[in-house]
Formats: sequence, C-alpha cells, structure tokens
Amino acid sequence: MKKTLIGLLALLMVGGMVSLAQAAETAEVIVRVTITTAIGIELVSGGLIDFGPMAAGASEVVLSTSTVIRNDGTGASQTYKMSADSPGDWIAGSSATHNTYVLQAAFSSSEPASGNFDAPHDNVLIEDTDNIASNAALTIDGTYTGANVAWDESRSIWYKFQPPSSSSVTGPQDITVTITATP
Repeated sequence: MKKTLIGLLALLMVGGMVSLAQAAETAEVIVRVTITTAIGIELVSGGLIDFGPMAAGASEVVLSTSTVIRNDGTGASQTYKMSADSPGDWIAGSSATHNTYVLQAAFSSSEPASGNFDAPHDNVLIEDTDNIASNAALTIDGTYTGANVAWDESRSIWYKFQPPSSSSVTGPQDITVTITATP
C-alpha cells in the first residue's frame, strides 16, 4: 500500500508538472498604423492660355480651351485655391482701371458664357489674396467646383480676362496663375 501511495503521489506530481508545463501566459501587442496622405496636383492641359492681342478696356472669355487639373495626391480629397501675380507695371484688381486688369476663373464642366462669371466670387486677385474654391466661389453653377475634389478626379477651369482700361505697358504680359491644392 505504501508503494501504491508513493506511486500515486509520484503520478500526481508528474501530472502536476505536466499541467504546469502546459500552462501559458499571454501578452497582446497592438500594431497601430497611421496612413498619411499627401495632396498633389497635376496640370493635365492648358499650361498657356493665350488671349492674343486685346484692346485696352475689352473683355473676353476663353472659348477654345481651359486648364485641366487632376488630384494626383495619395488618396485624400483636396480643395483648390487660386491667385495671380502682377507682371511688370500691371496689378490684379476687381475692376479694370489704368494698369489694373481683372482675371476671373471658374470651375465648369463645359464652356461657360461670359456673363456666367460671378464677380467678385470668381475673381483671381493678387498672390496674397487667394480665392478658395467652394460651392459659391470659383464656380459657374455651384455643383462643379474645386472643393473636396476626390483623388484622381479632374477639374476644368475657365478664364475671363478684362485688360486694363488704359495701359502704359505694351507687348505680351505673362500673368502666372497659381493653383494650390489644400487638404
């Protein structure tokens, strides 16, 4: 009986060790990934909008071409803002006066009529007064806009230019329109 008791005790000890050997501790690791997206803009077409010769005080809308831009960032929607520089003695303004021009721009899926540009909302002014696209600004109809443009979508921008009422500058003037993508 003593041998049986010792055997049983030995068996319980071995079983207990096996149970201890099979027992496990767990730990959890959290893997966190933060996706960052970058904004980007591609000029698809319309790098040069040439209004050609214009008389002082005239008003014209580009009928043959537009600028097409595409959201080529890394997946984020973006909103565009626009500004224009002031070449030489000319400056951008909201009304054409001596050496002051008016350049209007608007997002539109098709060619707009000259009268569809809504001043002052579609005016592109000097560099430090960016116009930010919305359903009321830089748009012809409020539905086709430069606001919250999804990744890989393109937008067409149309321009209307009114030269200065009089100008001390002759010859071609290059006005750089800066289109900036913002998150």
